[in-house]
Amino acid sequence: MSTSSHPQTDGQTERANALLELYLRHYVSSTQQNWAKLLDVAQFSFNLQVNESTGKSPFEIVMGQQPLTPSTVVAGQKGGNPAAYELAKTWQEEADLARASLQKAAKKMKKWADEKRRFLEFEEGDLVLVKIHSILRYRKVHKGLFRRYEGPFKVLRRVGKVAYKVELPSKLKLHPVFHVSLLKPYHEDEEDPNRGLSQRAPMGAKTSYDHEVDCILKVREVHKRYCKLRI
Repeated sequence: MSTSSHPQTDGQTERANALLELYLRHYVSSTQQNWAKLLDVAQFSFNLQVNESTGKSPFEIVMGQQPLTPSTVVAGQKGGNPAAYELAKTWQEEADLARASLQKAAKKMKKWADEKRRFLEFEEGDLVLVKIHSILRYRKVHKGLFRRYEGPFKVLRRVGKVAYKVELPSKLKLHPVFHVSLLKPYHEDEEDPNRGLSQRAPMGAKTSYDHEVDCILKVREVHKRYCKLRI
């Protein structure tokens, strides 16, 4: 499952789309107008490829065998389709091999993930820094120059096994529960305690003006992508 605060997926759909684009790139015309007509051939070629996790191609998993292609058809081949029991037997064997390959791939991926995973635990009252992604859409700033972590914020309680609820300022208007991968412990600078504090400008609406307003002539609401302004 992928969420805005924890964007992690298996990448299967993204990987399939990337491979289809790779196939189309070799056969599309210079004007790139015929790519839709090539999708069927690209999908057929994709389903012929052996998957590293299952050890089988999608055709073998779904249909039980690889389809005939110009490179596999033997000249002078005679006779009908294979016997039904032979197909069922082969299908079951392919499914068992694919299941074993999936279990092997799952163990391998877990090993790789555990090498980069940080095992962090916080207690109630600890100060942490939070990596806030959702706030980027409210500010027109370059993401490369944006502060990666905000805080420090106080940990209120633990939610489940891998999430914590923190005390956020009301002006942020964010859900206060974050995955542990978005948190890191805050270490105060003894020489300059204010050095690590976030110096972000306030996000509240402006309530004071340089000149006094005599009267309001007209009010109009402007709908933006993420907010509604009243001017």
